[in-house]
Amino acid sequence: SNQFDAARFRTLLQQNGLAEATFMATEKQNRMRRTLTDVAAAGAPLPRTLTEAMMRYRDETRDARYFSFTVSETDVTAPTDADLKKQYDAVPAAYTAPEYRSVAVIKVEPADVANKLEVSEDEIAAAYEDRKADYFTPEKRTVLQLSFPDLAKAEAAKKRLDGGEDFMKLAGEAGAKESDITFADKSKTDFLDPKIADAAFALAEGGVSAPVQGDLTTAIVKTVKITPEVQKPLAEVRDDLVKRLQLERAKDEIQSIYDAVEDARAQQTKFEDIASKAGIPFTLVPAVSAAGLDRDGKDVLLPAKAELLKAAFASDVGVENDALTHGDGYVWFEVREVIPSALKPLEEVKAQVTRDFVAGELRALARSDWR
Repeated sequence: SNQFDAARFRTLLQQNGLAEATFMATEKQNRMRRTLTDVAAAGAPLPRTLTEAMMRYRDETRDARYFSFTVSETDVTAPTDADLKKQYDAVPAAYTAPEYRSVAVIKVEPADVANKLEVSEDEIAAAYEDRKADYFTPEKRTVLQLSFPDLAKAEAAKKRLDGGEDFMKLAGEAGAKESDITFADKSKTDFLDPKIADAAFALAEGGVSAPVQGDLTTAIVKTVKITPEVQKPLAEVRDDLVKRLQLERAKDEIQSIYDAVEDARAQQTKFEDIASKAGIPFTLVPAVSAAGLDRDGKDVLLPAKAELLKAAFASDVGVENDALTHGDGYVWFEVREVIPSALKPLEEVKAQVTRDFVAGELRALARSDWR
């Protein structure tokens, strides 16, 4: 959306074990390489030295020999308290909790109010008549089609078929496989040529047509399977119709709910009371980071999540915020508390510090074994 979130960017880098400078350098190198290769691919004249280097890189093959080895955590001496303190002090950013915010959220969308709306039997019946086509499945047929360059060849083929010749044998003589001539489970409107469609849908199951001079080709068709049309009755689709009518009506109710919520906010009514009176969902998130995670690193479910987090972290406690649009509905929020970023106590992250220390020792051990 052409909007850059610096906090989200740094969080993603941290989650992938990347430093910002390293990422930028790698990205710059990749873009420069792509620029050169794109120019070459476009056929632009290039220096001979460059083209030869690119050809060597592309075409060169190598015969490689390699071996592998592993190191195990059992090869690492258990860390002492001093080791853990040193690891903890060396990379405090790894053990620093991000800023969290406690956010109260109200949201309304058609699904939140739809099931509360009444729909009469007369309305259901009228809607069924208006939308019968939505519950109609047309007749479908599986058809084999042999095409010919002219009518004379098609008529000769029809004589052979009338004499008991196998349809697929004729197809094989024309170099076609069964999959090449099979149109499986097609409705009449699926055929590009209406004359061939008319011929295929006029046959009984197993029937073979006379040669048909269509608008696109001359063909003989055989109907091998017929699936009859189906019109689902009202009783079968009633529940679906009711839900559709409720959702459509709910869209009209959203604006009146929006106005009621805005009026209540203007009177400084608490979010909890507004939601209760309007009969719409209220959520209090005790703590969420800009990345959308709680204190345990678990994903927090929020409506219009990306927009809501961006707005919440641009707001503050006590600030009245504009409603966010969310599909056909709205989301209101207020920041209840700002929990500043802070270094977690060593005891709280001891398990993580231990894992990081052991991982570092394993890397060092692997390098020393290689040497």
